[in-house]
Amino acid sequence: VLGGGPIAVEMAQSFQRLGSKVTVIQRSNQILSREDEDMAGYVMEGMAEDGVRFILGSTVHEVRHSEGAAEVLLESGGETMAVTGSQLLVAMG
Repeated sequence: VLGGGPIAVEMAQSFQRLGSKVTVIQRSNQILSREDEDMAGYVMEGMAEDGVRFILGSTVHEVRHSEGAAEVLLESGGETMAVTGSQLLVAMG
């Protein structure tokens, strides 16, 4: 899931609970960035316990279709990485 706002977080949680492996890629250093930091941390902690992976403070460089999968090339914390999945949900404002 690209984005960490209310719709992205809701959809990430829903898909995780339906059995998908979910990664949330967020530009800022917290999900729900317009909300209170403590509340957003509480929500993120609960989702992480359910298995959602979070990559925060990231810059997306490229999104491409590669070998039947969606691939997101990004940088986070000074590290360049690729995240691959069967589907990509873009929920950025």
